[in-house]
Amino acid sequence: REDFRVALLLHPHVWNAHGEWQIRSWLAGLGRSGLLLISQYADWVGALVAADHIVGDHGSVSLYGAMTGVPVLMGSVPEGDLDPGSPAAELASFAPRLHADRPLVRQLARAAAEYRTERYEQVAARITSEPGRFAVRMRALIYRKLRLRAPAVRPRTEHAPLPVTVSHDERGAAR
Repeated sequence: REDFRVALLLHPHVWNAHGEWQIRSWLAGLGRSGLLLISQYADWVGALVAADHIVGDHGSVSLYGAMTGVPVLMGSVPEGDLDPGSPAAELASFAPRLHADRPLVRQLARAAAEYRTERYEQVAARITSEPGRFAVRMRALIYRKLRLRAPAVRPRTEHAPLPVTVSHDERGAAR
């Protein structure tokens, strides 16, 4: 019985350092077991928005995860790599740590039971001063920089697409 689908988002530096072939090779067995490896070229927003739990590190995707309304669990967080006054440090200060030697399902259940919206909202508020207004503000900035008048009708904002995943055949090759 499958209760969870696990999607993996890797930082672009991981893809660049090791290459797609090597990463697919390392993760081929997990891919055959159901791991969804999100392509380095994919829009990952859909996977983040669809998540019931997020396990991350001290990077920006974990911060964006704080805005989704679900618990963020922290994997590895290098102590010296974070500015103590940053939103990432604030998130790391209260987000539960994921422990590889403990049952995952219990850790996820506990994180959900102890989830406090207001803590995550405080972090999210530090990421942007105007949540939900990126498209409007960026559009205005671009037209202003181009010294053009923006069209009267604003374009419709599209929903995040389903993420493109990397899949594997029996030999670990991408399909």
